[in-house]
Amino acid sequence: MLLPKILAIGRVFLDTPKYAVFKTKFDISFYTPVSKELLMTDLKARFQDISAIWVAHGGLVCTTGNIIMDSSVISCFPASLRVIALLSVGFDRYDIPQLQKRGVIVTNTPAIASDLVADTALLLALNAFRLYPIFERAVRESGDTVMSRINVSGDAFSNGYPEKPRVPEPFQLGDYVGGMNVYTPKGRTVGIVGLGAVGAALARRLDAIGMKIRYTKRSKTDKIFPFPLTFHESFEDMVPHCDLLAFCCPLSPETRHMLNNESLKLCKRGVRVVNVGRGACINEDDLVEGLESGQVGYAGLDVYEFEPRIHPGLLSRWNVCLLPHVGNATVNNRMISAINCMENIEDVMSGGRGLTVVK
Repeated sequence: MLLPKILAIGRVFLDTPKYAVFKTKFDISFYTPVSKELLMTDLKARFQDISAIWVAHGGLVCTTGNIIMDSSVISCFPASLRVIALLSVGFDRYDIPQLQKRGVIVTNTPAIASDLVADTALLLALNAFRLYPIFERAVRESGDTVMSRINVSGDAFSNGYPEKPRVPEPFQLGDYVGGMNVYTPKGRTVGIVGLGAVGAALARRLDAIGMKIRYTKRSKTDKIFPFPLTFHESFEDMVPHCDLLAFCCPLSPETRHMLNNESLKLCKRGVRVVNVGRGACINEDDLVEGLESGQVGYAGLDVYEFEPRIHPGLLSRWNVCLLPHVGNATVNNRMISAINCMENIEDVMSGGRGLTVVK
């Protein structure tokens, strides 16, 4: 009997007992795309009888850029295709309505990596208050713990760098950097955008270090938390109260460029910004302008508006912590996500509607 065919795109995780059983049920072809055009050609010529597509982390990233699963690619899918299983949480590169019209179920891996991403957001939040990356750069440059603190204790940031003091003192504690006071996050207020799995996990972590939690989302959460949270119906209503803004939301028409020049005017001067959601939730031109003016005191980013490219105005600034989209980058996550994909494919191929379906 012929086995149902699966197209595995990118470097999927295979080192698990689950895969040893899974591969006996399906005929799996492994594929690394070179370009969108070649993918379309191969879908029509080589993969016209596949039942499922299994997409690894970064599976649609190639040397010519990110491949978008738009109508031109979808039109090349065979009628036999029933499910696309994503190792990632995000699905903004997929035309979900078009796929649904063709009867193709799309599944992702929600909540599986939420704790990992929340850990990354916690790191960025701590950096935003305590300015650890600035001190690390300073100590690497000077090789001296005292001089590193003195060297960043000027009264302003100039071209992204903390100025040296005009009259150096023999000692600095490290509580003043480039015109900014260094504060503990304890007692400060965070505004979380999106209280899904990642946002909720981050709220628990920030409560544990003593922060006050506010949040905004489409509707008030019905989850029960062992600490108080304040709900705001709109982002604009929330931001005037916040010392830190943490973006943990997916990209949608409502969240695109949510942080921009107009919303920044509503924020406290020196507001700190963390983004582990989707890069385009922030207008990066406006973020850079806010950093240059001092309206934004610090930014910690793991996602970017035009990934894989990073805004050049962010690269040189010491008061910006940049991570290369590694919020969930652990072997643990790759393994659990791979198992989730295999279980979704098995479920759909046995007549189910998928376990973690993108709506």
